[in-house]
Amino acid sequence: MARESGDSFLLPMTLAEVSILLFFLLLFVAVSQIREVESEARRSAAEVEKLQNQMSKVKNLSESEIQKAIEGAKKEKKIERLQEKVSNLQREVSGLDSLIQIRERYSDDEFDELVREASRNINRQQKINRLTERLEEAQSALDSTQNVLGDYRAQSINLTRRLREAGQGYPPCWADEEGNPQYIYTVQLLGDSLAVRPNWPNSREGDLKEVDGASTLAGRKVSRGRFAELAGPVLEWSKRQDPECRHFVVIEDSERTTKEEFKDELLLVERFFYKYIER
Repeated sequence: MARESGDSFLLPMTLAEVSILLFFLLLFVAVSQIREVESEARRSAAEVEKLQNQMSKVKNLSESEIQKAIEGAKKEKKIERLQEKVSNLQREVSGLDSLIQIRERYSDDEFDELVREASRNINRQQKINRLTERLEEAQSALDSTQNVLGDYRAQSINLTRRLREAGQGYPPCWADEEGNPQYIYTVQLLGDSLAVRPNWPNSREGDLKEVDGASTLAGRKVSRGRFAELAGPVLEWSKRQDPECRHFVVIEDSERTTKEEFKDELLLVERFFYKYIER
């Protein structure tokens, strides 16, 4: 029986509606199969009856008639299987009587809308299932990434401790894929001055522009005071990084530099950079 026209028809997205759609689909399929099976059973029964009538009229059967008798026996077996299938389908359909009563509660338009809404719910559920699978895959990848990050943190702590033990408490601002420092300058100690030459890799040309004062210091021969003045912005930039880092330079000696001058200028460079001394 249809609802009154004044009532609003709401279709909440529930599993009950999806179940109703599935029950109706099962009902339609079952009824169709029952009709097909019953039709086949009637045809087979008629053929068997006809063959039995023919066999009763003659006592001596020809080869062809014997063959027909065999075929008839086979059809009887088929009828038995079909009848069993009909019984099974009838039992399944008998459990859908309540579904028919539910159908009577809706008008045709309401029922059509119910079917459409249930179909949409099925599609939504399929999308939810796919999204759930992707979420689980993403969560697994995230867990794996967090494990890797945990390893990196532990390695970083270990590396920092080793650097401090070696007198270098900060990681290099620039490093290659294997973690080796990449140098920004080569600094030649001249005794009364310092010569600064570019020593950065070609791949760091863009990064160099981000380092305050880095381009200004490169390619110059300067006094000790001027070196400290120009290297200061580079050091301050390094301190602002997260994590804090230091640029590395290569140190070159000069034949005219005394040991005392070499020591003084080396200490000056170490105020701003980490060093590698060529031997």
